[in-house]
Amino acid sequence: MVEELAHYMAYVNPGLGGEFLAYMAMEGQVPSCRCLWDLTIPKAKGDTQVDLLLIHATGIYVVESKNYSNCRIQGDEKLKDWTAFYKQGKDRGYLLYNPHMQNEGHIAALKCYVDYPVPMISIVAYSNQCALEIKRKPGSKTIHCHYGKLGNIMRASAKFRKPCLDNEEVWLLYQLLRPLASSR
Repeated sequence: MVEELAHYMAYVNPGLGGEFLAYMAMEGQVPSCRCLWDLTIPKAKGDTQVDLLLIHATGIYVVESKNYSNCRIQGDEKLKDWTAFYKQGKDRGYLLYNPHMQNEGHIAALKCYVDYPVPMISIVAYSNQCALEIKRKPGSKTIHCHYGKLGNIMRASAKFRKPCLDNEEVWLLYQLLRPLASSR
């Protein structure tokens, strides 16, 4: 049933469908966490939209969802533009903004808004139906993965990262950020 709903959502709105798939991959994977979906974070100039946020004792996990299917995504974390290659007769490329940089912008806005010393972990999650060719920046801590691996990554991160927030701090951060989440 959930899979059918996700496919329908992806058909009607691919971005929303991908966010839902990422949310479902994370939901229930890490005990004692709070998850928010589709947040609009105010910045000095305009706003930025965060797809998913998981608040846990080990930090705030900021997830950018990229629901590109049946393609090969090629990119370099140091470059602004990446390319999604789709097979349509010939291999044809379409530019997309570097999701690593996009999530760095989300995290910068969140740090200003939250104004609390909490680690923020950058994750970019992609459709299971795309191939990734990503050149990493030296020292990059951004996690790039498919939706299918997101649950395992969340469990491993929660298990191996040192806790830095107690339950009350997790709840307070959730209460601070919840009004920024979409009501959908």
